[in-house]
Amino acid sequence: MSAPAVVAVVGGGASGCLTAAQIARRATIAGRSIQLLLIDPGEPGHGLAYGTEDPRHRLNVPAAGMSAWPDDPQHFLRWMRRHIDVTFPVNGYAPRMFYGRYLEHILETALDEAPQVSFEHVRVRATDLRRHGRRLRLSLADGTSRPVDAAVLALGHAAPSQDWVPDDLTRSPRYVPDPWRSDVALSVPRGSNVVLVGAGLTMSDVALQLGRSGVRVHAVSRHGLLPLPHAIEPEPRVVFDGSVEVTSLADARRLVFDHLRAVRAAGGDWRTAIDGMRPVTSAIWRGLGEAERAAFLQSAARRWDRARHRVDPALHAWLRSAEPRARSSHTRRPWPALPSTPRVCGCS
Repeated sequence: MSAPAVVAVVGGGASGCLTAAQIARRATIAGRSIQLLLIDPGEPGHGLAYGTEDPRHRLNVPAAGMSAWPDDPQHFLRWMRRHIDVTFPVNGYAPRMFYGRYLEHILETALDEAPQVSFEHVRVRATDLRRHGRRLRLSLADGTSRPVDAAVLALGHAAPSQDWVPDDLTRSPRYVPDPWRSDVALSVPRGSNVVLVGAGLTMSDVALQLGRSGVRVHAVSRHGLLPLPHAIEPEPRVVFDGSVEVTSLADARRLVFDHLRAVRAAGGDWRTAIDGMRPVTSAIWRGLGEAERAAFLQSAARRWDRARHRVDPALHAWLRSAEPRARSSHTRRPWPALPSTPRVCGCS
């Protein structure tokens, strides 16, 4: 091509920001000139997960495991120590707002080091993408469109389903369908009772926001399973190195549990076994048919998510200490004090 290729990354959250940074870095290595478009009305890196400004909302992985660059696993830890706290611990759980700033810094640095990459942040939402001859036509919410040669869809999570919600509830001003896309939940007055539907990671975040003196939080779910904690002193993952010949849900269960048993028999922690499955989970999923995938989602998905997506041990301990009070129907004692952010962040 005589003109630089135009590459659009639709979505500026973590995935979009990291993708744009990788494209810039690889273009530099390959000596290619490209025009890079980031399509998102918000700031790069500050998407659904890392747009929070509440310091109590922490990463669910220690700092040592959150580098943006696979070939430099300590990169985020060094950034935290340089920009936030020189003593930040290897196994500390950083507030997510700092990770959003880190992602923004990653993209800025990658672009600074890629002079042959022309970058434009298009601050509107994309509405459509269609083939247009040998190229693509990207339509935008402001009525304009852009011709592009390639597009990456980094759209993040869709809004949660509302199919289960009664009509009367959806019309109530007290109903918050998605706490991440509304500030209503932040203005709950003291003395209120708040029901959180679900008991996963979002429940944990919202409980931290609202679980103060005078506000009683009730978490309800079909399974009643709280998130599981990381180990206080994490060990390296034990990578699964067997065959991923999976054609049924029974095969998948057998493969995972055989790996777990082998790691436990060797004296390892179950968390290291679960983390070691990460490189092969996509291959396992591809081996399952639609019926098998549906059966997994109905039967075992929550238990897998609970084991795979864990939380800061301090947050887990706080949730467990709050649980008996939350179950009591006879008293209105406040939830215990929140886990100390200064202790984890290293702030005074």
